[in-house]
Amino acid sequence: MAPSQTPSPVAVRVPADFPDLAQALASGAAEIVIDGVVSGGLEIDRPVSISGTPGAVLRAEAGICLVLSADVLLRDLRIENTTQHGVIVHRGAPTLERCVFAVGDTAIGCDGQSRPRLHACRVERCLTGLFVTEKAAPVVQDLDIVATGGGMLFASNALGHLAQVSVVSGQFAAVEVRDQAAPVFDGLVVLTAETSALFLHDSAAAQFSKLQVQRTGGVAIEIMDRSTATLRSVRIEGAAGSGVFVHGQARPVLKDIEIVASGLSAIEAAESADPTIDGLSIIEPRGSGLFLHDHSRGTWLDVRVQGAALAGIEVADFARPELENVVLFGGQQSGLWVHGQAQAEVLGAQFSHQTLAAIEVAESGRLVLEDAVVRDTRGVGLRVLGHSQATLARVVVDDCGGDALVASDTARVDWTKGAVDATISAANQARVTLRGVRHQRLAPSSAAVIDSD
Repeated sequence: MAPSQTPSPVAVRVPADFPDLAQALASGAAEIVIDGVVSGGLEIDRPVSISGTPGAVLRAEAGICLVLSADVLLRDLRIENTTQHGVIVHRGAPTLERCVFAVGDTAIGCDGQSRPRLHACRVERCLTGLFVTEKAAPVVQDLDIVATGGGMLFASNALGHLAQVSVVSGQFAAVEVRDQAAPVFDGLVVLTAETSALFLHDSAAAQFSKLQVQRTGGVAIEIMDRSTATLRSVRIEGAAGSGVFVHGQARPVLKDIEIVASGLSAIEAAESADPTIDGLSIIEPRGSGLFLHDHSRGTWLDVRVQGAALAGIEVADFARPELENVVLFGGQQSGLWVHGQAQAEVLGAQFSHQTLAAIEVAESGRLVLEDAVVRDTRGVGLRVLGHSQATLARVVVDDCGGDALVASDTARVDWTKGAVDATISAANQARVTLRGVRHQRLAPSSAAVIDSD
């Protein structure tokens, strides 16, 4: 007859039943309850439930407090490690529920193909709150992070779905996504970031919806390299630098974006960036509303800029953006400024209350403007200077503080259909051609020519 075997206990307590967590795990217990302060520094490679009573602490002085390689449940625990890491997940789909972390380095790390689930957790102190790499894909609901470094870092081919997350970060970005990582965020609040709220680079393909950025010490969102990130329903307020900086060969998609009181331009696009923007509201940036330069391009739909300290939209260098349905209100300089060798195409626009010109095209800039109204500007309606060219169709200029159009140097203006209620003037060797434009007064001077039907 086979000898009888003693069954493993179903639930045990530490330290009442076992003096430490290691012995409780070795007992084979399916459920472990922790009272008081218990030492960590363990790897758990079998399914088990570990929960804490009020005041329960799992503590390590160095290394990793817990390594999880199975479907473990951690609930109602405070996890402390004064110098290094909290919980690192290598395998399985463990669940961390109502856990609090106070560590010196990474609070929660995920690698391999692990699928941890985090619910109602809080990181009170760390260098990095959540580090996800390889093919790990955490599912997160309700997570608060306070970090002296960065809030979250996704690398390699990491995935994940994160909802209702808040971050305070220090010397690194609140959320950094690099390599080919593609996490999905639904509800992220960056309360304070000493540098950036988001830093998306390499080929990162992260998705963000319902994002709020309340204060950053630099650029709020930086997207670079070959990133194809998608951002929807975003509000940025109080960025010390630009609201969004897109550069490299990045091709992000941004939809329904609001940027208030950025320290520099609300959005800057540089190098060979080619963003797609659909729905953008910019209020009182301390620089330009949009600053598009280098060889950047982009499709910009439904853009509103109010009260820019510089130009509402500045297009410089060799940039070639396409803009549609643009409203530019107020501002200390021009509403639209195209210069260098830039080329801008604007279809459907309203300009009003600019301090200088509503529109200025200078140097060797090129502008195509269709279906636009310029009204109630304090200065000139349109100013075309240098070797620049402006092609206008169905443009109306009404009630400006200066001339409707000023063309100078060797500039060329070709204007088809529209109306003005002020003077059209040309100087030097400028040439203005009007077809079907209702006007009141033409004022050519020097060798300038104004052709009108």
